[in-house]
This record gives sequence, C-alpha cells and structure tokens, in this order.
Amino acid sequence: MPNTKKITHPWGETGLTLYCVIRREADGYLLNDDDGAFANAPADPYIAMTEDGTLKGLYEKSEARAAWDDGVYTVMVYSQAGASPAPASDTVIGSGEFYIDTDTEVNTSTIQTNIDTIDTAVDTIALAVTTIDTVVDTIALAVTTIDTVVDTIALAVTTIDTVVDTISLAATTIDTVVDAIKLKTDTINSGGALTWTYTLTDSSTGAAIPDVHVRLTSDAAGQVTLRTATTDANGVATFYFDSSDSGTTVYVWSTKAGYNFALDTEVLS
Repeated sequence: MPNTKKITHPWGETGLTLYCVIRREADGYLLNDDDGAFANAPADPYIAMTEDGTLKGLYEKSEARAAWDDGVYTVMVYSQAGASPAPASDTVIGSGEFYIDTDTEVNTSTIQTNIDTIDTAVDTIALAVTTIDTVVDTIALAVTTIDTVVDTIALAVTTIDTVVDTISLAATTIDTVVDAIKLKTDTINSGGALTWTYTLTDSSTGAAIPDVHVRLTSDAAGQVTLRTATTDANGVATFYFDSSDSGTTVYVWSTKAGYNFALDTEVLS
C-alpha cells in the first residue's frame, strides 16, 4: 500500500484557491491529478490544495494513490486568480524540493552530509593505496643484496600490515556511514547528542495535551522541515539533534483537531 506524501504550505491569507505542480526530477514528469501517476504531459497537472479547517492559512495536499520512485521532487505552489489554473499568469507563492526514499520523504541536507562522509572515506582508501604503491617501489629499489632485500621486505611487510589495517578501518567507516544513511532515511527524528523537548498544555486547565503533531522547521514559512514528533501522555514531544545544532532557531508548528496553536519560535539548547 502506498505511503501518504503530504505537501503543506502556510500562507498569510485565508480563503485562497491554491494549487501545486509536482515534478519528478529524474525524468521531468509531472503528477497527474486525474489518476495520481506521473506522466510526461498529464491532462491535469494542477493539484488542488485544501485549507486546514482549524489552522487557517495552512494549505495542504495528501497524496497516496501510488508509490513514488526514489529521487528528488520539486513542488511549486500557485495562487489561482481566475476560474481555472493558469501557471503562466497565476502568482507563485511558494516552492520547495524534497527527496523520496522507499516512498517516504527524507531530509536532503542529511543525505548530503552522509555523502560527504563517504567521500572522505573513499579519499582515505585512495591514500592507503598510494602508500602501498610507495612500499612496492621501495621493495624494487632495495634489490641490491639479499640481506638488503630481506631487511627491506621485512620493513615493507610491516608497512603493508599498517596499510591493510588502514584499509580495514576505512571499510569499517564506509559500513558505518552506510548504516547511518539507512538510519537517517528510515526516520528523520531518530537520535543525536542533543535531546530537546517541547511541552504543550491547555492554557485554561493546565492539563497536558497528548497526540499533538509537532513539526520543526528552519524557516518561518514552514518550507524546510527539520524534525517531527508527537506529544506523549505528558504533552511532551522529544526531538534529537547533533550537539552542533545547539543555539539554532527553530519554528514550531503544532497540529491537533480541536486546538488552534500559534506558530512558536524556539532556540535549541
């Protein structure tokens, strides 16, 4: 069964007619609103967005008719001025890019960080190979006398053992990086050195509010999602960040039927 992919766009005006166009970057195909499939020139690429009944100004679209291929997707949000969508003249009020892995959205900045780590590991292996080549050259030059060759080979073997250990360590590093990528793509909010909590209580009774969907973004427009979590029975949503994220400003979007939460700004610590 396909997963639900949700497009959200907060805007400062209510009652607008908004629609979005979603492009799959691998082939440039657009999402067809008629059947939920991507096509080269779909009959209806204009995906209507619905304003949340409680969070006025929050326009959304959930799509689960078909599984999406892995890769990068671009979304453009338009404000419809006339009786029907007209991207050539309608105003663009938002855009974004996201990555799909196993029919689930993942954070592209996290993927790039892990790719950089793999590149570093590959550079380490290349350096180790260069060291091995140097050792081989040393052995060839050392063929002057049997004693010299034996001594040089003994030294070279020690060096090769060190290089092999380096290669083994580099291979372990690659395995660790691959595991990290898998962990990151499985869940955006899994773990980190910095644990940060956000508590929601009823302003009238002071009671904790459980089962609130809490989304953290890096921007006030809500375009770039950093983490998501749900409050527990004590009204506490728990997030995990790297220690280097301390001091970062985040914007908190809270959603639960029957409640109207204001956009909040917090600093990680």
